[in-house]
Amino acid sequence: MKNLRLLSFLFLLGACSSAEQEISPDYDSLILPHQPNILWLVAEDMSPTIAAYGDSTIHTPNLDRLFNEGVRYTHMFSVSGVCAPSRFSIATGIYTTRGGAQHMRTSSRPEYMEKIGVIPYEATPDPPVRMMSEVMRENGYYTTNRSKQDYQFKAPVTAWDEN
Repeated sequence: MKNLRLLSFLFLLGACSSAEQEISPDYDSLILPHQPNILWLVAEDMSPTIAAYGDSTIHTPNLDRLFNEGVRYTHMFSVSGVCAPSRFSIATGIYTTRGGAQHMRTSSRPEYMEKIGVIPYEATPDPPVRMMSEVMRENGYYTTNRSKQDYQFKAPVTAWDEN
């Protein structure tokens, strides 16, 4: 009787383990999508005060996981000391001086600009220059911008799926 119980137990154990092997996906043969998933997070005035950059001031486990499993840029610098011109460069990939975007918000308050003797203007990227989000949309990505729309020029309607 003991042998029958042992034999039944071993049979059951073997059946369970073989069923598990059949259900488990073969990760070596998976076909991945041609395009990677991209989550581009931009934060102003954050500085490297998170654990992913070696600081322990702020506890950010979710950001840390994104940093550890994704791509982390450790040598990225702004081409401008203020936000809107920097956004211009991020959005277009060109230097602010090339597109006339090096000055801060040159068209947002014309009444003030005229008082100090500055003629309001918008940056004018060269015609072939398109926003990064437009290129991503053309390649099948969903793009959204939930804030900060000042690029020193009016973004085209094709810039974002949702804005």
